[in-house]
Amino acid sequence: MADPQLLTTPFQGMCVVCNEVIPKNTEVFFTPGLGISHKTCEPSTEQPLDYRTQRGIVFRCPTRNLSAPVVVFCEAEDIDPLLFASDVAEFMGWFMAHVFPTLNGFRGYDTVRFEMAS
Repeated sequence: MADPQLLTTPFQGMCVVCNEVIPKNTEVFFTPGLGISHKTCEPSTEQPLDYRTQRGIVFRCPTRNLSAPVVVFCEAEDIDPLLFASDVAEFMGWFMAHVFPTLNGFRGYDTVRFEMAS
């Protein structure tokens, strides 16, 4: 990802670092692929994602835009494929509702790769 750029935002937005409102016409850091953040916040292009489903399966990705593989941690060695599909849908729903709106770019769901933790 590219380095953060300092600019004045023409719109109100949310800081991707502290999740507070950034007023219109404020100097901010803009990081392609991540979004905007306050000048006082430390913008990070490598903020990891860590989500635990209701069944306890953990999805981790070192990048917020899912450009790196999502590593799946599952305690059960033999999980029902339908239950696993439900957990993937839960994770992707959470991503769409909470992370996607803060991104400045996302390559699409067809590019997301999952790997089972060993």
